[in-house]
Amino acid sequence: MSDRRSLNPGDSTVFTTRPIGLRTTLFCIPWPPDPSAFQPTISWHIILCCQPDHVTNAVSTDISAAAGALVTVRNLASDQQAQVWTDYI
Repeated sequence: MSDRRSLNPGDSTVFTTRPIGLRTTLFCIPWPPDPSAFQPTISWHIILCCQPDHVTNAVSTDISAAAGALVTVRNLASDQQAQVWTDYI
């Protein structure tokens, strides 16, 4: 599991994904945790790839389409911090 990273609105970070054929999951929660908070909207994009950004507001997202690549994750929320991590180092 990767380290958890806190992202302010507009901030981004980079994660590695598992090799081709293995699944990687991206997780996101509001930060600080607040049961009444809406789930933050984030995007993920395969670095050096011409595909458009993938936008989600799910707690967990399968990013296996990026297998073997680096992925940029951005907090799209305008007023909410998010904490993101993957199930891979």
